[in-house]
Amino acid sequence: MKRIVILMLVLSAAISAQAQPYWNQGNRIMPLRVPVGEGPEFLDLNGDGRQDAVKSHIYGDIDILWLDEDGNMKEGDIEGDTVNDCLLVDRNRDGKYDLIIKWAD
Repeated sequence: MKRIVILMLVLSAAISAQAQPYWNQGNRIMPLRVPVGEGPEFLDLNGDGRQDAVKSHIYGDIDILWLDEDGNMKEGDIEGDTVNDCLLVDRNRDGKYDLIIKWAD
């Protein structure tokens, strides 16, 4: 009985040492989070004295604009949230926003 237990322990150790890697190990899966832009410009779009949007640049010269749609952006926030905000990205650097990502709950 003692030999069987030792044999099982040795086998289980050998199997776990040769465990298969996870299917996504080594993949370039990127998180959804957008990089925080450089040189943010805080905008009050409706004139109420509160910050409604953040305009900045990522990767040097790609313009992004975070629009706050639920009124929870605070002064000094450098990005929106993924609750109810909208992100606009000028991917081809032509001065017009061509990618719009809208989060809604």
